[in-house]
Amino acid sequence: MSKSTSENPANYSNGSQLPNHQSQLGRNELCSCGSDKKFKKCCAKGSSTQSLFPENRFIGYFGLQVHINGQCKMTFTVPNDRFIGAIDLIRAKGIFKEDYLSKVNWNKISFGDSDEFIFSVCFHVLAATLIDCGVKDLHEAPNKSWIMNIPSNHSGKVETISFSHKSWFEIVSDLAGVNFQ
Repeated sequence: MSKSTSENPANYSNGSQLPNHQSQLGRNELCSCGSDKKFKKCCAKGSSTQSLFPENRFIGYFGLQVHINGQCKMTFTVPNDRFIGAIDLIRAKGIFKEDYLSKVNWNKISFGDSDEFIFSVCFHVLAATLIDCGVKDLHEAPNKSWIMNIPSNHSGKVETISFSHKSWFEIVSDLAGVNFQ
């Protein structure tokens, strides 16, 4: 696990929250992981645990769980190519993390809230935070999954913690109460 912090305020490709496969899908329905297979022949097959994040979810994606003031609010997967695009945009235009942070009223986000705009802002904030922290090879960032804590008042620091994809999806559900202080 690596941790980086930056001073200053601050799935699915559509930003929706990852579903609980076990409780929302029937065995004969198409699996929500996007494989175009029936659930019973895909994520349910051979699964002895009730994991929300099957391994195949991370082909071309990484996980991001967003906390606001230390409370879990959103969990989703981010397409690697969109994250790399965000890095390139931030570098080319000189956009600051605070510019992204000011676009969302973080105090009004409830657990599970997510739409395309908030989804996009979240992974742009992650990219800008990693740039601010001086991460050398940002194109390697999608090789891990992330947890990010955002202070709702835009003051203080945005904190990030990275995990291997496997570790992330095994422990992410337990992190709803993580304390970043």
